[in-house]
Amino acid sequence: MPRPRTSMTSRRVLLATAAGAFACQAPFGSDRHNVETDRIVAITTADGDLRPVLALDGRLGRNADASFTWYLLNDGAPIPPADAGVTPWSTEPTVAASPGTYGLRVTFPSGTVREAVLTLQTTSGPVTGGIALEQVELPFAPMDDEEALTAAARTDATPSPLSGAVPPGTWVRARADVVPEATDRVRWMQQGPADTVGVTFLELDATTTDIALGALVLDDLAIDESTPADPGVRTLLALVLGPLGAHSLVARDLEVGAGDGTWVRWSDALLPADVRATSAGTATLRADDDAPLGLRAEAVEIGVDEVPEAPPCAGNARPLTALLDGRCSAADLDGTVVAVEAP
Repeated sequence: MPRPRTSMTSRRVLLATAAGAFACQAPFGSDRHNVETDRIVAITTADGDLRPVLALDGRLGRNADASFTWYLLNDGAPIPPADAGVTPWSTEPTVAASPGTYGLRVTFPSGTVREAVLTLQTTSGPVTGGIALEQVELPFAPMDDEEALTAAARTDATPSPLSGAVPPGTWVRARADVVPEATDRVRWMQQGPADTVGVTFLELDATTTDIALGALVLDDLAIDESTPADPGVRTLLALVLGPLGAHSLVARDLEVGAGDGTWVRWSDALLPADVRATSAGTATLRADDDAPLGLRAEAVEIGVDEVPEAPPCAGNARPLTALLDGRCSAADLDGTVVAVEAP
């Protein structure tokens, strides 16, 4: 029987347990690869802290709008019910990391409540760089060949450099820049405009995935149906799973379409702007709740020689990661001048 890329449904997230579960296994009614609804996307270990990454109604970078309740748990103990009268360990968004088992309850502005349990044996998450993207020639149209999309066949495909927007109905290859010996594997997710056709992941190895820019229905690995992705910006997320419970997360925006959107690239993020950047320059960030990441770019100036410093709130993190895990908020960044380049 043909099958779409589906996954199981769960109300509770189990992160980094002995069974190797992780945040993106809890899609709450949607494919685990798709960041939708109100959801705990991950809990990462960064700079000695535990930092939740949330989606609020499918939108990223809005942790400040939720409330957090943390508990220290004995192994195997559940999170106490909210009405049990148990004093929480912390109600801060971010807590200091040390080995142990943590329970987190997040209450979203909608009233939705999600829970996650994390067992941590180390406070050092996997060292991560960014996400490298290349184009790769693979079949997208319906076909009966069950061998064309096997890992062996895809490994033989030769990638080419990716620059700018990528047409729907094609493929890209994404690789997380990680230290292999400190990484169990990488789990991939995507976020994009609501009610649109997104992308399909076919993992190639522990740190690499091929991404069809569209929806595929597969019968084994034969393509039974294919629908090209709708144009727009997709945020690709790589949840890097460490062997002892400590996770890291990196992300990168990808423009799908004809390349005619008015975007500028700020590090790994694509931000809406009044004009499309054609080369390197600067822009001023402005908080905008209607923007995908809660930010837009104004006063874009191309050809500026002086390169602004990275926002202090990001610390050593990549700016998009810092926005997703709450180290920076849109309010923190409002008015900041940053270096931008062509999408």
